[in-house]
Amino acid sequence: MSSFSLYDATIPTAQNAFKSLANILREGEKHANAASFPTARLVEDMNPLTYQVHIAAQLAEKMVARFTGREPTIFEDNLSSFAEMYERIEIVQKTLDAADKEIVNQRADHVQATPLGPMSIDLSNTAYATAFTLPNLRKSRKLIERNANTMNTFWTVIVSEYRSEERDLL
Repeated sequence: MSSFSLYDATIPTAQNAFKSLANILREGEKHANAASFPTARLVEDMNPLTYQVHIAAQLAEKMVARFTGREPTIFEDNLSSFAEMYERIEIVQKTLDAADKEIVNQRADHVQATPLGPMSIDLSNTAYATAFTLPNLRKSRKLIERNANTMNTFWTVIVSEYRSEERDLL
């Protein structure tokens, strides 16, 4: 009987999320209004699409760095085009692909300070994954789903395709 490890719970999940994100962007790029999408917001008080890609990439980078015991690379929030978003996704995919399964699993119980706003709490890598990283990856997807109709029918089509892809990955 094999056990389900920290690596199994996080790295493939993140890889699939970024694969889906790239596919969503490719579909969006085909739309007549594609030039406006990088700066588009699903709701008025939400950050633009480029920032959503930036923050998702930063989250994955910090996760891999934490799990492998290195300092994270801090990405600039400077994305402005589909090409730049694809490039950032590719960088993150390479980082995820390079994550050593043995090291990640060996460090599952490693505890370190985790900044939370103005304070910090000690969390194991497993707790960090289950309480912070994975919920935020899911939250990003659900936010897009919940607000799909607020921008235009394009998002409805994209979310539908995303759900189909997600089912295929399970």
